[in-house]
Amino acid sequence: MHHEGGARRRVRAWPAEPQREGADVRRGCAHAPLPALRSRGAASAARRGPELQGNRKRLGHASLSPAGATRSRPSCLGARHGVLRTRVHSAEDPRPRRRAGPRCAAGSHRRGIAGERDRPARHAAGVMELAWVLAALGAIALSGLAVLVLRGRRQNNQLEKLLLASDNKLEQLQRQFERFVPADVVERLTNSADAFAPERRQVTMLFADLRGFTALCDRFDPAVTVSILNDYFRHMTAAITRHHGHVTEFVGDGLLALFGALEPNPWQARDAVLAALDMRRELARYNATLRGKGMPELRFGIGIHGGEVVAGVIGTAGLSKFSVTGDPINVASRVEGLTSKHEVDLLITEDIRLALDDEFHLRPMPPAMVKGKVEPILTYYVEGPSQPLTAR
Repeated sequence: MHHEGGARRRVRAWPAEPQREGADVRRGCAHAPLPALRSRGAASAARRGPELQGNRKRLGHASLSPAGATRSRPSCLGARHGVLRTRVHSAEDPRPRRRAGPRCAAGSHRRGIAGERDRPARHAAGVMELAWVLAALGAIALSGLAVLVLRGRRQNNQLEKLLLASDNKLEQLQRQFERFVPADVVERLTNSADAFAPERRQVTMLFADLRGFTALCDRFDPAVTVSILNDYFRHMTAAITRHHGHVTEFVGDGLLALFGALEPNPWQARDAVLAALDMRRELARYNATLRGKGMPELRFGIGIHGGEVVAGVIGTAGLSKFSVTGDPINVASRVEGLTSKHEVDLLITEDIRLALDDEFHLRPMPPAMVKGKVEPILTYYVEGPSQPLTAR
């Protein structure tokens, strides 16, 4: 406690803290150890002399004497600006005073200011680094997406090639299948497996058979015989197909064609007669070809009859075909046999005549008994159309 100029002043010192060897004045800064700072402060006070001591006393600060001075507790703020705080109380001015003390390393303050100045630059550099990282990640993602797209295109191309090859194989199989089954039947079977569920239908049957062809087989080589027969069937099938019929089977040198079996056809009787007349013309053209090759001409007989039959796929799992069964089939076959008896090439039954209009020249034939019937049947010879006809 000091008395000067009538003023009462009291200096309260902070409790001294135990100092460790190498401890700094403030936390977080790199400074000299506390004993070194004390010795440095004492040496500075000794050099400056009594003038400094007097000034300190007049200002009300504690002495810098290392023996009598009581140092305050260092704080980060005081250490940063190179001063140590001392609590000084007086009656007139109770505010705390500052006294000079050992300064912290000056470089730390300069580094702090420089760090504050460099903060925008460091922030900009960090933003640029983040932008580069994001750009690199985006490039990697785009490259991966491009790889996936290219791989997908290659897979699509491979699938297209496989599908095209499969379509070609299916088309070849269908063409081969059509050699043994009518094209209309193949198409319907392709669209629906149960398209030919067994059912009763009104169908017109056409039987055609070559006359005297068995004797020709003994005169010619088998290859020639088969060639003649195949060409004949090709001409006949073309005529039948043009008039909405289809050939369901070949039996020796004969064939069976159906009209209205695949789908309902109210003009099936007319279509069958038109097909028979077209077959007559086709045979005449084919005979002209045979004559040019020095071969004998062919003759056929055609019988047409209609009625209700059962239509569907008939056979086993290993071998089956679309066909019809019923008594009208037998009658059509018997009518074809009557062509030889009446010496004509085309006969129809009474049922077919009733289904036709007056557009054909018909000549009635004598009633005849046929196998399987207890009464004779009426037949009509078709001479030709009574007027120019056009196919549907």
